[in-house]
Amino acid sequence: MKPYLAEPFTNNFNQVIQPGQKVVVVTKGYSGGINTYLGTYLGYREYKSYYSKNLKQQVVCEVESEVLGKWGPDGKKLRRFTPEHAAASYEKRMVKRITNIWLNMIYPAL
Repeated sequence: MKPYLAEPFTNNFNQVIQPGQKVVVVTKGYSGGINTYLGTYLGYREYKSYYSKNLKQQVVCEVESEVLGKWGPDGKKLRRFTPEHAAASYEKRMVKRITNIWLNMIYPAL
């Protein structure tokens, strides 16, 4: 995967967002569900799609979300079908992840 460029991004409301700025990230699922996350803008990737000659931008953000899983003593998620996984119980934890925002819907957090 191409590395991202840590440069300012202009969203669809012509708001300029700087790298490291707190943002509200809006995502849309395949079934039409909408989710919002509080995140940090990191930069964007440029890519060329098969149907366009122009370069497109894809926003990269760090978001924090709640994950349900079985966790080991080192804080990592346990692999399924292991004795440790069978003995552990499910719990929710907040995890940070770096994600690509396909629709580029990020807005400055107040």
